[in-house]
Amino acid sequence: MIFLPFLAYLILVFFPEILLLDEPTTGLDSCTTRNLVSNLSDIAYKGKIVILTIHQPRSDIFKMFDKIGILSMGEIVYFGKADQMVPYFGSLGFPCPTYANPLDHYGNTVQHNKYKKINSNLP
Repeated sequence: MIFLPFLAYLILVFFPEILLLDEPTTGLDSCTTRNLVSNLSDIAYKGKIVILTIHQPRSDIFKMFDKIGILSMGEIVYFGKADQMVPYFGSLGFPCPTYANPLDHYGNTVQHNKYKKINSNLP
């Protein structure tokens, strides 16, 4: 568990209904990152809304997310359940390689000008 000063813990857990975090794992090692995301998951399961941006999460961290949002050029490319992201992109003709991290793969896919083709398939 990550130990926060008691006052910070009270503010983060008991006051806001929505917790917005901008890249809270930047600069953390993999073990600390996993602990932080696990703690944020616990907070979410206690009824708080936790929204965070994260840069290149490992596959094991990706599996801890309930919902994923991918944006490109200010447009939503995907927003939905994490376990439905790979089938969704696969149905659009963008399968994820077997041993690839889905967030890395689809982040690169939308970054390399394939976004227009993906976005044109959105409802």
